Amino acid sequence: MNSKQMLRLLMAAAVIVIGYFAAQELFTEKQPEVLKIGVVNLSPALNPVFEGIKMEMETLGYKEGQEVTYLYNGPVRKIENLDTAYQTFRQNPVDLLFALSTPAAIKAKQHFGGSETPIVFAPVYDPVKSGIVKSVLQPGGNITGVKAADFVAKGLEWLSKISPDRKKVLVFHNPKDQSSVLGLTELLTATDQQDFQIILEKISTLEEIDSILQRRIQDIEIIFILPDNLVSAHTAQIVSMANEHSIPVFASAPSLGKAGAMIAFGPDFIDIGKQVARIAHQTLQGTTPAELPVESAEFYLVLNLKTAKKIGIEIPEVIVRQADRVIR
Repeated sequence: MNSKQMLRLLMAAAVIVIGYFAAQELFTEKQPEVLKIGVVNLSPALNPVFEGIKMEMETLGYKEGQEVTYLYNGPVRKIENLDTAYQTFRQNPVDLLFALSTPAAIKAKQHFGGSETPIVFAPVYDPVKSGIVKSVLQPGGNITGVKAADFVAKGLEWLSKISPDRKKVLVFHNPKDQSSVLGLTELLTATDQQDFQIILEKISTLEEIDSILQRRIQDIEIIFILPDNLVSAHTAQIVSMANEHSIPVFASAPSLGKAGAMIAFGPDFIDIGKQVARIAHQTLQGTTPAELPVESAEFYLVLNLKTAKKIGIEIPEVIVRQADRVIR
């Protein structure tokens, strides 16, 4: 073999070796990291918020199973279970936390406040009064989100327009849920200016709701559901008993109109989910939660004319025309 042949052979071998290592490097190149997002949800009533989150996150480029994985075991249902849910994320760290409900946001701050894990909450009735953020414009720390407040009084106003002769209002109150506590304060302030008789019942379990309905159903003319996660999850059962006695139900979320509430006024949970997803996207792009003001949810009026007809109430057409959604 002459020198030229040897040179060609060495060059061919070099090309093969270089190609081999280049292929190895390409093969072993680090794949894009899949984001891990933890979700803690108190109530089944807020499942639509998570649906909205996933819808908007995919629109923003976070496809589930490819760019992002959601660690979500369903609603914890009881406030007492929130601590255990957050302990899971101490053992299995995540890139971001969604805290759905006021109690979930309060616990998120207790467990992860001041950490490097961004927390995005929704819906929270009043994050300042609940001690979750310093202020709406400057949340501070590693937490921000969407608030839904100051709509309970408007709900009472709609009730007075639709059923002006009904004055005895049953209100379930869960003192463990700050949304319920603050919503009740707003309701009682509003009733000072209107001629309603509030029949207040404290509850902490679903069984208590059924028991109170059995005991009170003959003495009431309206059932008013505050922005409370425990009671909202029981709306369909409350409506069922109320319908048997021709009692209208007011609910503080439009989605509960589908559950049979005659009047629903408040934030749309799927819309809120999309809203917090956009906030989460900003944090994942590098903006700290402290720099992102707490946003406000929009409110919608939903009228369920099927329920109204069933219980013998005629809603004036002038009010029907003002509704954002009508269930016929």
